[in-house]
Amino acid sequence: MAAENAGPQWTPEMRAMMEKVLPKDVTALIKSLIPMLASQAFIYMGRVDNPLQGRPTRDLKQAHLAVECAVALLDKVSPMLNEAELASMRQMATELKMHYVTACGEG
Repeated sequence: MAAENAGPQWTPEMRAMMEKVLPKDVTALIKSLIPMLASQAFIYMGRVDNPLQGRPTRDLKQAHLAVECAVALLDKVSPMLNEAELASMRQMATELKMHYVTACGEG
């Protein structure tokens, strides 16, 4: 039978490091995921170099998925954002969608 606390055993140093790196709550996590997805979308639209390959990568299916997920997460978290955060994130989502449409038109 498995122990009740079968999870990882964190040292105090590991716990302190994780507290610095990990978002404090789910809202903060989502707020950090949206720009990450936007970055991935730009990579897959070929707008910026893929850091793993050192050159542009074009995969519009992946770009579309990243755009749609970023927009969906923004819809979910928007009631928890202040006005400035919401305006900034909405602008980013709009620009992301416009770049995606342009990338699709480029063939």
